[in-house]
Amino acid sequence: HEIETVGAATEDANRKVVDFALAAGLDLPIDTSKVPDKPKEHFAMIKASYDAGRYGEARELAKLFLQRTPKDEAADDVQFLVARSFVAQKRWAKALGALRQFTEVYPKSELNPEVLYEMASAFFQLGDCTDARILVDTITSKHGESPFAAKARTLQQEINKQKSRCTS
Repeated sequence: HEIETVGAATEDANRKVVDFALAAGLDLPIDTSKVPDKPKEHFAMIKASYDAGRYGEARELAKLFLQRTPKDEAADDVQFLVARSFVAQKRWAKALGALRQFTEVYPKSELNPEVLYEMASAFFQLGDCTDARILVDTITSKHGESPFAAKARTLQQEINKQKSRCTS
């Protein structure tokens, strides 16, 4: 009976450590046997993890989704959730990497205006105002009808107000 009690306590402690690590946004390996094979169910699991703020778990699930079904219609949404998870954690350099990958893999996605806006915002957060301005110009010229064009113009005003943040 003592062995069972110790085993249960150890299992509970391990679960708490994993839950804490996931809540902190660490990317831990996932048990792939618990991930649905159907892309829609898998995507729903990614979205649920993201919505719950378990960003590391969402990224690991997304990585598996993109390995399993890279041509799925939701693949661009999955890649964007990876980038947004880094944005949510204010991990700007990682966000830029994921956003750049998005633009390379999904150049014709309807999400591109939002992706470019997130890139501009991340560059600004890193103090790279030159690249942020270039992206703002791109959004307003190529995607002027998008709601993100207005957001880009607002970002441009913020860049102009906070020039001291800019290192370039």
